[in-house]
Amino acid sequence: MIPIFIFAFLNPAFITMIRSGFQTYVEVIAYGYLWALLLFALLQFFIINRKGYLYLLICLLSGFSPCIRPTLLAYGGITFLMAFYFAKDSTKFRWFGFVAFIAGIVFLLVTNHLRFGSPLE
Repeated sequence: MIPIFIFAFLNPAFITMIRSGFQTYVEVIAYGYLWALLLFALLQFFIINRKGYLYLLICLLSGFSPCIRPTLLAYGGITFLMAFYFAKDSTKFRWFGFVAFIAGIVFLLVTNHLRFGSPLE
């Protein structure tokens, strides 16, 4: 996991983004970049260790991804599917992860409905 974080923080594109004015749009892109790296690092850690709490954490964070930026649903969905595949040893436990993933998405839909009056806003 150390090489991932070294790449994340020494990446020239990320450094340039942080050295810029760091306006709101750039800030959200940086959060999305770091969130996607977090998901990738957790997925790698889960593939090596195969612990149940890591699986549930990955699924919940993957479902929560579109709350940061809607396009992160693609990264969160792929991360969830990969974790779901690698958790094939326990079919019953896999579905708890599915529920956690859906809970993250439902959280976004409910908060959008409360804020904007429409869940898909």
